[in-house]
Amino acid sequence: MKMKTLNTIWYLMLETFELLGKKLPTRAYVKQLVGKWAEEQGKTRAQLGIITGVRAELYFDGEWTSVSFDSIKELAKDGTDIIFIEKEGVPDVLGEYADKCGIAMVNTRGKLTEYGKELIDAAKIAGGHIAIMTDYDAAGVKIASESPRKIPWIGANDDMLRDLGLDRNEVKVSTTSDSLIPYITCLVENSSHPVGNYVKSGEYDDRFKDVDIEFLKEDRVELDSILARFDGKEEEFFDYIKDKLKELYPTRDYNRAIDIPSTIVIEDKQKIGAEHEEPLEIITERVGEITKKESELIEKELKDVEGFLVVEDKLKAIKERLVKVLNDDPNYKDFVEEFNELVESHPFFENQEDSS
Repeated sequence: MKMKTLNTIWYLMLETFELLGKKLPTRAYVKQLVGKWAEEQGKTRAQLGIITGVRAELYFDGEWTSVSFDSIKELAKDGTDIIFIEKEGVPDVLGEYADKCGIAMVNTRGKLTEYGKELIDAAKIAGGHIAIMTDYDAAGVKIASESPRKIPWIGANDDMLRDLGLDRNEVKVSTTSDSLIPYITCLVENSSHPVGNYVKSGEYDDRFKDVDIEFLKEDRVELDSILARFDGKEEEFFDYIKDKLKELYPTRDYNRAIDIPSTIVIEDKQKIGAEHEEPLEIITERVGEITKKESELIEKELKDVEGFLVVEDKLKAIKERLVKVLNDDPNYKDFVEEFNELVESHPFFENQEDSS
C-alpha cells in the first residue's frame, strides 16, 4: 500500500486552492476532512494508506522496527512489557538493560501516533503489559492521556521523582507554553477529558488526579533531565522502571521474550562428529519429537513468571534441559550413530578423504 502523509495531502490542497484563487485551508481543517472521509469509509486513516506523520519505532532484543500498519500484529507479540516513551533518546540509553529482562520500548517521537495506539490495543490482546512515560509537563500529560485509560502513566511525575530521591526544583526548567493547562486542569480536577474537539472528549480518566497544575503553569521536568542525574548509573534508573512494572503487573508471559529452541546443537560433538555440524538440520524433526514434551512443559512454566528473568541465563538453562532430555533418551544414541554412518558413507565425504 502506498502511503501519503497528512502533510503531503495538505500541501497538494494548498497548491490546488492557490490555483483556483480560493481561501487556503489550514492543516487542522484538512485533517478533519480526511478523518471524516475515513469514518464514512468505515476505516482508519492508516487502513486507507494515510499516515499523520513520522511513525513510532519499537525497540526489542537489540533491533529497531518501524511501527507501521503492516507490522503492528507481529510487534504486538514482542516483549513481556512494552513501555511507550515520549523522548527519542531514552530507549537508546536503556536498551541494554531492557534486553536483559525481555522488555520492549516504543519511541513515540513526541506524540502517540495512530499506529502507536493500535499497537497498544494489539499488545494488550496478545498478553503484553503496557506502560507509558512522558515528560512532566502539560504536553507530556496530554500525550499520556491519549493512551487507553487503563494504561499506567509511570512518569515523569512526582511519584517518580520521590521514589528516585530527586527534588523537582533541582531538575526543573521553565515551561515554554501554557496553552494546554486548561486541558490538564480538567483532567486533574474532574478526572475526565474536556468536552470539545478532543480524541477522548468527556471520557473518565483518573490517572492524573495528583498532577501539580500550579507547578506545570511555570515549570516542567524532562525525562532527559532525570536520566542525566543517573549518568553512569543508568541501570539504577531502569531498576525503578522494573520495580514499577512488577508492582503494576506481578506476573508476566516470558514466551513473549524467549523462543524455545527447536534445534539443539549438542555440545558433545563426538556424538555426531564436529565435521558434520551442518547436517544436524536433517535430524531437527527427530529432535523435536524427543524434546516436544519438555518444550511444552517449559512453555507452560514461562507463561506465568513472577517478576522478571534474566533472558540470557534462562535461555541457557532451557537449552541444558533439552540437551539432557536428548542425552537421556535410549533411542537417541542409536539414531545419531546411524545418522553418522549414513553421512560418512556419503560419496561427498569419501571424495573428501581421497582429496586429502
